[in-house]
Amino acid sequence: MIKIAVQGYDSNESMILAYNVSVTKTINSFPTLTFSFDAAGQNKVAENLLGPRALFTLSDGQQYRLTVSNPVPNFNYRTYTITATHISHDLHDNYVRNTLAGVQSINSCMDLAIQGTALSYQIDGNFNPHDFGENTIGAGHGDDILSAVAQAWGCEYWFDNRTIHIAKTIGTKDSFLFVDRVNANYISWTEDYSSFATAIHGFGKQLEQSSDQDSSNQTIQYSCEADYYSPLAGKSGIGAIWQDAYTSDTITDSNALQAALKSSLHDYPDVQYSMSWVTFADNSQIKNNIEIGNTGWLRDRYGLDVNVKIQSYTHYLDKRSGNSDTITFGNKIFDASEYESRQRKAQDQAKMIANLQWKINTAKSVGNAWTESEVQEFDGSKRN
Repeated sequence: MIKIAVQGYDSNESMILAYNVSVTKTINSFPTLTFSFDAAGQNKVAENLLGPRALFTLSDGQQYRLTVSNPVPNFNYRTYTITATHISHDLHDNYVRNTLAGVQSINSCMDLAIQGTALSYQIDGNFNPHDFGENTIGAGHGDDILSAVAQAWGCEYWFDNRTIHIAKTIGTKDSFLFVDRVNANYISWTEDYSSFATAIHGFGKQLEQSSDQDSSNQTIQYSCEADYYSPLAGKSGIGAIWQDAYTSDTITDSNALQAALKSSLHDYPDVQYSMSWVTFADNSQIKNNIEIGNTGWLRDRYGLDVNVKIQSYTHYLDKRSGNSDTITFGNKIFDASEYESRQRKAQDQAKMIANLQWKINTAKSVGNAWTESEVQEFDGSKRN
């Protein structure tokens, strides 16, 4: 059982004895708390404190507000399943009517986001001003503005109760290692090519139209236009697969537009790694630090050796529940060289197998046996 403090909206407090307690943290998202408790004994007091703005506090001091309460009658009492959202979601309480436009600092936009709330923010690192062009930021809930900030500056954030921490990237490098059959099982991945493209056309900032002409007869003109092609577009079996056009309200230089197109083109699959089982217990060889944003390595005996980033982490506080912690890794982006390497490897393997097959046929015809090294070579080709 895990003790969780609960406070009603009238400040009355009690303690819940809970089980199946888990916290899920995801990059650029509000953490969530889930748990169950039986409404018997001391928990009867806590049951009556559930309601709007009910607040739960864990042993680490992090606080969560009640989102969903699901009571199910049992023989002698109700069993509750609770879902709560981190107190930083109070950012959503206020609707900000003001807007900002043009060139803005990240501080001015964050001041707008926390307007009218009890939240504060801390920015780690230096961020250049962002030009919103003719677009604006604001006229929404505080959490909507925070999401817009993350998109505009390409930053990441996490929460410590009512403090928002913003950085270009969160987490530490090389903080974990999971090896198949050592501290993880069945490391697998999916490659989703449904959004794969190899070419994109882009438009820079739109030029001002003359006010003394009929706008319906004017052709829209841009400060610059450009096409960008992935190296894969030159492959005969792939060609040009066009992505939706890119537009910018601020870019006026063709070189800057080319750079933006290159970073926007989705010429890679969405690769998602997963593991069917994982142990977080340290041993003498492997010491892992599991937090969202941290990067580390996945390895197996078939040659997998990939660096990945933790996108989401669900941690169970009561180990006796029988539930296992789970990790979701962020998408791994491969460049064109990965597929060139795969093609060459396939050709080399095909030649090796053809050569070995020739030796098999020759051995059968003349009654010769393979050498031990040839057998090992063939076995190795199957593994690769």
